[in-house]
Amino acid sequence: AGNATGHGGDAAFGISGHGPGGFEYAEVPSGEGGEGGAVSATGPVRFEGCGFFGNQTGRGGDGVALPNGGAIGARRGGSGGGVSAYSGAEIANCTFSGNRTGNGGDSPFGPADAGSGGAIQAVGTVALRNCTVVNNAAGGGRGAGGGLASAGPNSVSVANTILALNLGTSPDVAGAVTSLGHNLVGILQGSTGFGVPGDLTGTVDLPLVPGIGLLADNGGPTLTHALTLGSPAINAGSNDLATDLPYDQRGVGFPRRFGGAVDIGAYEFNRAFTGIQWAPTGLGLRLQGPPNVTVQLQRNSDLNSTGWETIHSGTTDASGKLEYTDTNAIDPGDSERFYRVIEGR
Repeated sequence: AGNATGHGGDAAFGISGHGPGGFEYAEVPSGEGGEGGAVSATGPVRFEGCGFFGNQTGRGGDGVALPNGGAIGARRGGSGGGVSAYSGAEIANCTFSGNRTGNGGDSPFGPADAGSGGAIQAVGTVALRNCTVVNNAAGGGRGAGGGLASAGPNSVSVANTILALNLGTSPDVAGAVTSLGHNLVGILQGSTGFGVPGDLTGTVDLPLVPGIGLLADNGGPTLTHALTLGSPAINAGSNDLATDLPYDQRGVGFPRRFGGAVDIGAYEFNRAFTGIQWAPTGLGLRLQGPPNVTVQLQRNSDLNSTGWETIHSGTTDASGKLEYTDTNAIDPGDSERFYRVIEGR
């Protein structure tokens, strides 16, 4: 997190002497911004369960006007705000958030292009599965592919992945991809290859909102964007495309599938308590989660103890709701009591 590549050097010139044709100039061209804010991978590499946050590539070097009326042009900003991948990159169960590419340099002819791929620049064969790519920017919106920029023809495959809420001339994806299905793309414009069964897509006029929370510690060793209740990504992924991923990005203790199908993205939504209140007969508990899932409600008087007691097994209804009253609950203020929900067996 928070890595950055160098800026490109600015162009310069110097008068080297007076020759037969007049003054001679020694010219130094400008340079491009460095690529791959966190990682620039030129060979095969696999990322799994990783978070790429707040990385940035360098700005392109400025051009300069020459005394003879010419000019040395500016150069583009570095591409791949999080990762620049050239060959054989596999990225699974990873979150890219808050990454950006550098702007292009300025010159008398106008600014150069900003770097492309606010989160990921894919030049060679790259495969994305169950990733969340949100809130990234390509050159502050002046570059292509705020989330993903594909530079090769059909060399990038995408499956079970969220690409949304990014900023760029092609906001979420720029270029051609091979969709394996079950992706959520907020704004489709600027890309080709999506639209196969299971893909969920939006447009500039009607963006598809993924339904995610802020980047936060939701458990596990890395930060994640949790899916929120009602997210279209919940249970919309393909189990067949995630058979080798037993857990979501957070790792052990966070199963990759909860409910009938895996979720799209790096985070697997499971369940949430939406209401706890005292009732005349005990403590009323209201659970909201995926529909038609069997769960176990457990309680414990010591959060750090292993002595969790199952007090109820039940199945959420068609709306994902389950209610239960703990008739053996203690009185308020008497002591502490903790509750948790696990998937039933």
